[in-house]
Amino acid sequence: MRQSSASSHTTTSGETDKSDEEERIRFDNFEAGWKTVFLLQFQPQFEAVIMIGIYFSYISILQRLKRQYFFQNVKSMVMKRLASIKVKDYLLYQTFETFFILYWKNKKGFRFKNDDVKIIPEIMAREISLDICWDLLKHSHLFRRKETHFLRHIAPLLKQKFLIPGEAIYKRNKFKNAMFYVVTGVIQILSEEDSETPILSFSGGTCIGESTLLIDYPSTCSVVCQSYCEVYALYKKDFINISHSYPEQYRSMLKEVKVRYLQAREYQDILDFSYDGTKQKREVLILKWIKMTLHELLAKDIVAVGKYKKTLSLEDRHMMKELEKLIFCCKHLDMLVITEQIELVTDSVFLQTTCPCILQPGSFIVVTWYNIVAVAIFIFAFIYPYYAVFQPKISKVYIIFSYIISFLWGLDIYINLSTAIKTKDGIITDISSIAIQKVGDIEFFLDIFAAVPFELFALLVLGTVGSQFYVLLQAPRLLKMYKIAHFFDGTIAGVGVTSRCFLKYTIYMVYVMYYTAATFHLRLCYKYICKEEDNIFINFIEKMAKGSVFNTAIAWINISSQLLTNIAIKIPAEGKLDSLYPLLILGEIVATLFYIFFLASTSVTHALRKFNILKLREYATSIKLILNNLGVKPLLYNQVVSHLRGQMTYNEGIDLLYSPEFYSEETHPILVKETRKLNLLHILREIPLFTDLPDELLSNFAEYFHPHLLVPGEVIAYAGEVCKEMHIILDGYCEVVGDLEKDIQVIGPGKSISVIEMCFGIPIARTIITQTHCKLISLKHSKFIQAHQMYPEVLLDLKVVIHTLTQTTNFQAILSTDNINLESRIMKEHYASSFKVFGYHLDPDTKQGADYHGYFDKLGFFGFLRYIFPRYTIKPYGKFLLYWEISRCVFAFLTAVISPVAVLSTCENCAWKYFLYFLDITAWLDICIKHYICYFDEKGIEVTHPLKTVSYYWKHGFILDFLGVFPFDTILTPKVQLEHRNKARVLLKMIRLLQTYRIFSAINYFDKQSMTPSKIWTTIKFLPIVIIFASTFGSLIINIRCQFNDNIKAEGIFENGVSCQLGTWVTETKGRKPLSPIRTHLYGLFVTLVMLTGPGVGGFSAQNIQEGRNMVVISSIGYLFFMYITSKIVATNLFRNSDLTAYQEEMRHLVKFLSCERIDIRLRKEIIEHFEYVWLKRKGKDLHKIIKCFNYALQEDILLDVYGTALKKSTIFSAANDSFFRSLLLNVKHEIIMKRGIVLKVNDVHNELYIVYKGKVEVLGPDYNRLLVLRVGSIFGNIDDCERSRQTLTMVAKGHVELLSIPTAAFHQILSNYSKLRNHYHQLTAVNTDYLVGAESSAIYGDSYTYIGDLGSKSHHSITSAKSKSSYKASGLIGTLKQQLPARLVWDHIFLVAICYFGCVVEFFQVTVHGNSFYTLGILYALDILFFIHIYLNFRTPYANEYGVLVYDKKQIALHYIKDPLGFPLHLASVIPLELIVIFFMKSGNAWLIWSFCRSNRFIKVYYVIEYFHKKNQQLNINVNFMRTIFLLVWISLLLQALTCILIIATCLDPPNSVSPPVKCDWDTMKSDERYDLYAYTFSILLYFFTATGVPEYFPNAAIVIFLVIVLLIIIRTVMTFFISEIATTLDITLNSRLKYEYNIQTLREHMVRERISPALLDRIWLYIKLLWKMHHGLQFPPLLEEAPYYLREAVLNSMFGYHLRKHALFRVCHIDMIRQIAAQLRTRVFYPGDYITFINDIDGCMYFIHEGSVDCLSEEDMYSERIEKILNKGEMFGFEQGTYTDCGHEYTYRANRHTIILVLERKKWIHLLDFFPASKRLIYITNR
Repeated sequence: MRQSSASSHTTTSGETDKSDEEERIRFDNFEAGWKTVFLLQFQPQFEAVIMIGIYFSYISILQRLKRQYFFQNVKSMVMKRLASIKVKDYLLYQTFETFFILYWKNKKGFRFKNDDVKIIPEIMAREISLDICWDLLKHSHLFRRKETHFLRHIAPLLKQKFLIPGEAIYKRNKFKNAMFYVVTGVIQILSEEDSETPILSFSGGTCIGESTLLIDYPSTCSVVCQSYCEVYALYKKDFINISHSYPEQYRSMLKEVKVRYLQAREYQDILDFSYDGTKQKREVLILKWIKMTLHELLAKDIVAVGKYKKTLSLEDRHMMKELEKLIFCCKHLDMLVITEQIELVTDSVFLQTTCPCILQPGSFIVVTWYNIVAVAIFIFAFIYPYYAVFQPKISKVYIIFSYIISFLWGLDIYINLSTAIKTKDGIITDISSIAIQKVGDIEFFLDIFAAVPFELFALLVLGTVGSQFYVLLQAPRLLKMYKIAHFFDGTIAGVGVTSRCFLKYTIYMVYVMYYTAATFHLRLCYKYICKEEDNIFINFIEKMAKGSVFNTAIAWINISSQLLTNIAIKIPAEGKLDSLYPLLILGEIVATLFYIFFLASTSVTHALRKFNILKLREYATSIKLILNNLGVKPLLYNQVVSHLRGQMTYNEGIDLLYSPEFYSEETHPILVKETRKLNLLHILREIPLFTDLPDELLSNFAEYFHPHLLVPGEVIAYAGEVCKEMHIILDGYCEVVGDLEKDIQVIGPGKSISVIEMCFGIPIARTIITQTHCKLISLKHSKFIQAHQMYPEVLLDLKVVIHTLTQTTNFQAILSTDNINLESRIMKEHYASSFKVFGYHLDPDTKQGADYHGYFDKLGFFGFLRYIFPRYTIKPYGKFLLYWEISRCVFAFLTAVISPVAVLSTCENCAWKYFLYFLDITAWLDICIKHYICYFDEKGIEVTHPLKTVSYYWKHGFILDFLGVFPFDTILTPKVQLEHRNKARVLLKMIRLLQTYRIFSAINYFDKQSMTPSKIWTTIKFLPIVIIFASTFGSLIINIRCQFNDNIKAEGIFENGVSCQLGTWVTETKGRKPLSPIRTHLYGLFVTLVMLTGPGVGGFSAQNIQEGRNMVVISSIGYLFFMYITSKIVATNLFRNSDLTAYQEEMRHLVKFLSCERIDIRLRKEIIEHFEYVWLKRKGKDLHKIIKCFNYALQEDILLDVYGTALKKSTIFSAANDSFFRSLLLNVKHEIIMKRGIVLKVNDVHNELYIVYKGKVEVLGPDYNRLLVLRVGSIFGNIDDCERSRQTLTMVAKGHVELLSIPTAAFHQILSNYSKLRNHYHQLTAVNTDYLVGAESSAIYGDSYTYIGDLGSKSHHSITSAKSKSSYKASGLIGTLKQQLPARLVWDHIFLVAICYFGCVVEFFQVTVHGNSFYTLGILYALDILFFIHIYLNFRTPYANEYGVLVYDKKQIALHYIKDPLGFPLHLASVIPLELIVIFFMKSGNAWLIWSFCRSNRFIKVYYVIEYFHKKNQQLNINVNFMRTIFLLVWISLLLQALTCILIIATCLDPPNSVSPPVKCDWDTMKSDERYDLYAYTFSILLYFFTATGVPEYFPNAAIVIFLVIVLLIIIRTVMTFFISEIATTLDITLNSRLKYEYNIQTLREHMVRERISPALLDRIWLYIKLLWKMHHGLQFPPLLEEAPYYLREAVLNSMFGYHLRKHALFRVCHIDMIRQIAAQLRTRVFYPGDYITFINDIDGCMYFIHEGSVDCLSEEDMYSERIEKILNKGEMFGFEQGTYTDCGHEYTYRANRHTIILVLERKKWIHLLDFFPASKRLIYITNR
């Protein structure tokens, strides 16, 4: 559109000369001139706005849609899990669907968790809980009179639950375990006789079961949910736990319940004495009285009460009155709310059938009506502009339709008012009340305004109006267009959300183009009269439309489509544009905003829809990085990759991402339990050990089973291992390997594994390995014991049975036997071959032979096919299929690109004909191969039988493959008339485009199978699609206008072989004439790509309405096509490197936290370097955590491979076998300690044992004398069999050290299973309980050591800096430079900027325009000299080895530099003077050309720039936004210069006619300024392409240049897409923490609003949250500091906050080592003026130190007044007794009076230290007493 706006200053395509008079006329209006220039540059100026707008739109849309998509994601995962466990019950599926729909409708998928309130102090979280549960607690008789401080601790224990219809709250004769409060829904009490008939119904506000909190008793009847209910439950065990802190409260409540029971017994005795009826009659009478009383108390009108009384007999009413005087009372009925009749209506359509009818919300009628209205507005929105703007004659059909619309709009208002509204308080069914409720809804006002007939009012007032004015008055009808959005959004539980979003915006795009066109036409041609005769658009419309109203609309849509899609095509007309500038600018703004929201919405939907896949890829990337860093064996690495792929194929890796408990937590436990019970109960019945167990116990087992898939060759369990879980095979086969490897037994579906061993955790008898893909269900030993807790008698019987069985098996022998190493054999068997070979001599009696011949035997007569089919099939993961698929995709791509090209596909005597034959042959060969490719069935099991593979292929892909290669062109072309034969042949050959589905499938396959796709792959994977897309459309538009045939003779502007229609864009193009067939077709591709990609290039334009329509279609398709691709790329890259982003954010918070306090700069540097090193080694991941989702055997294999080699070298574990190491390594934690780090100090109290995995640890005595160096395999720490111990020696890391830590109790528990090793260990610890020396450890004497610094008791942190050294180890340049010398760092930056980046820029210029001036050559060789200096400096710079020790030896430095493949070899290759070869070509005329291209090796230096930014971006303590932005700019600039070089070289192959305007390429005569101008001009052209800016004067002429520009357009569009995604990713990284914080606080706010907490509390919490972000970035305490090693965390906290303890009256007299350990437990909490820290009488077990600010101490005079008793200032503390004793409440209420930082010390975190410091303990308790 930018080009079209400038076309008023250009001539038509047929004119070639411009006279001076014409130029004067075109530019005589200065105002028009500057407006035109402004419009030309409008879009480039909006590029930055678009980038920023896209991101912030993305943020807003993401926050709005995130929970919706996560909820849909959960639903999708649950439904897949149902399918995975073979759920066949359709009713169960429907139950799940209904649950999700209602859960979203009622709670918006929101499930509040404790993590959601971690951002606020605990006291505020308690206040929120108390406010929410206030009605509940005051509704209960037990709690209503209790003190607030007690209720404040009870409220967080109440758990919100969402119950489904039919779910039991209490079961008859089962003990109650909780009190329930019904918030919404209806519960029913069932009859005692049959437990099915409801006798009473209660609704929201009902409280039942409060006495069960104190007294155990069974329920006399069942209580179930009649509808979906929201309840709060207070479980007895939680209440008992909190009661230990409030014994007085507990005793008073127990007394109250006992009194209540005594009264009940007395009333029962009176009733038995005074009423002589039967027991059943008495109960019926009581029930009737309760119903009548509740109706009287709670009924909304007297009529309802009267109706109920009429149902009672006179005798009953008389007896009730008599009994009311004796026993009946309403004392406890206020806890019950009887259900209103309206809530029990079961009609799914009507709530009220009497007039006026009230509809059920969400009923079929309501949903259908909403869809009808949406379709009506959809149609009306298309018809209306045509009659309002373009069509002067209004048809009767339109008038009738407009009346129908008016009627529908009025009826819609009535239906809205007749639809009930469900709220938390009940159902609104009165029309007047519904209207009042809708007053605050803006959509209701829009509906009313849209239904007002303004045109009728105009007729009544004016009498007569014009037809156009009459239609324009109907414009308010369009206000209902918001219904279209509602129609597409649909129900969140539906499917295809991404497709609906894209379709919705596509329709919006059509509307925007349509209404923009109508607006322009209405502006220029109001009342159908075009007043501006000299307007360029009017002239264009008249030329294109030729009087047709429909063509007029199409022509205007052509203009508006260019404006919206950013396509700049010249308009073939002249005229002025002044009056439309405001509208054009407004149109540009609308187009920009639409682009922003379109891209943002589609990107968000793609990202959230693929959340699991993207998360799995990030997970797989982490695993691969860690395994590579740890050096895992290739066979095991391949097994892990195979496992990941198998999980992705099975269920998109859901089992890897989420725990088995996830489904019960996120859906409904009862549904999950019933599902598993339904599908697994019959399987468990077949297990002999479970056959006679009770159904309820088996149901509990079924609940704990979780399904998973294992790939072939994966070990399920090893012989001799202590069993941790049992398995049942659902599908597939496994091998059971005995003591000898040849002793193998195969088991299949229905068989169980390790049942006996699992029951009591005894060793496994045999190794189990999967033979095929196996689907298993597993039960862990811990869950087995948990399920038995309610059935102790069954557990006792099992013990007897298993004890008997174990007496016959020598499990101790198995325990002491080494495991058979099967890994190598397994991997070779399952992964080496690409084929499944059956062989030609299969014995039918064998299992393999029976499986093979069995399928053929079922065919009967056709069984002879077994002798025809090959005896092999092709594995889907084999290398053969991989290579063939790649080749086939290349062939299919070439077929799709060449077939539509008439020049190539219709030639008779050229090589292309035979090449196409070759491509067809490969397609037929592919059909043969695909018959025998194995596949995975719906169970995830690999199918390998040839008969099955053939059948599968014929059902799925054969027809498409056959149609894609069948020679329709050869068979049908002869039947077509001669003049149309070539076009028919091309069209029939285009059927081969069906083969492109292979490309799409391959891209999708590699996309899924590539666990870690790179950014480059994410971007370029769409290139084949783009090329095929452009080739197809380009061929179509050129084939419509032209014919290609070898028999066509040259005529006019065409050469031999081509002829085109005159008066079309082809003949009127600006390109060089005559046109050859190749150039003609290339112009078609060029024009197509210009319309698809956006940059405006002059030289062609639409000449008629048909071409205009084609332009609209192609530009719109291109706009949507690239929008889709861009959104996919942006979505994929947004979640990349999420771990790095999180770590960088946490590092920024940690640095800011450390900067706020006075911390030694060396300590600050040490902790930053620690996390930088940890990220370098582990990428922020813990190996144990990341592989926790694997099966136990695979976890053990990985851990044993990583850590086992080091541990086996230790003499401490000389008696251990693999079984011990496997059990041990599952429980250890990998820790990294930096050089000189203090692992343990003297007097440290700890409970862990440490094993040296890598590096050395120095042992220091109490006076810090060096005793010993512990090496790999040594043990130290709390090595004795006690819970905790007090350290007597100091352990310091000598270099970087990696340790394995394990809690001492867990270590000795594992050790207890291995008697020999236990005895050996006890012998060692009998001598030394401080450390155990490994085989390689040595005494300190003669061993070099590093400087440790001051480790005395007076130091508050470790000082790790070594003694200062000079910058040079030796004087002069021949010495060794210190690595971190500032001058060297400056030099490295000069090297990157001046030598590498600037050098590449100069090299590009020199190679391109042969700039051989003295200055250019001087710069180039000066940079080479600097590069040689850099190489020399690298030979003199020390490096740090793997243990962090700097190496200064010159020989070792040189050897390290030379051996580094990216070091000296690459440096030398980057600067070696290959151009010296020009000496042999000095006499040649091309000497300088040869010299220039021989310097191409200098471009290797680009690698160093990219590598520098890559390493910088991987660091934690950097400005991420700045670094990524600079990298993008550098990368884009280098790419544009490389493309500039290519374009100039191609342009200068045929100067000056290769492009228009012509360029000069005479290198011998060109001056330096001309060379600079040529380079700058070409660079600007590419920059215009990149920014999608119009280039009206540039047009390629030569075929090579046309082709190159086509390629450049594709490359630049791809780069631009990548650039947009990187910008979005950079901004996402920048605001990552803010996004997370906003999402969390919005979740918290929605919870508070939904639960209707008091406005004052809501405002106070919300103010706190906003201030917390503003002043502390939403953090109370930096999370990265929690992950730091203990010695660093202690040093930081002791340095920052230890002085509070040291100046405290009691703590200061305690041991200094106890004080520093207590300081390590201090945590910060932030409070603002008016925030309460704790309340009077609260028992929270905490003491508080005021670090900053001041606190008011308040005493409560009464409920509404308080008095400030005193003010505590900075450095003071409160709550010492509360943090020391268990049952002591606070004396005052403490409130912050300004910004205050409080240090919180929890009792449970430090009180154990007193046992190890008895003197300090006596001082604290005696002095405090």
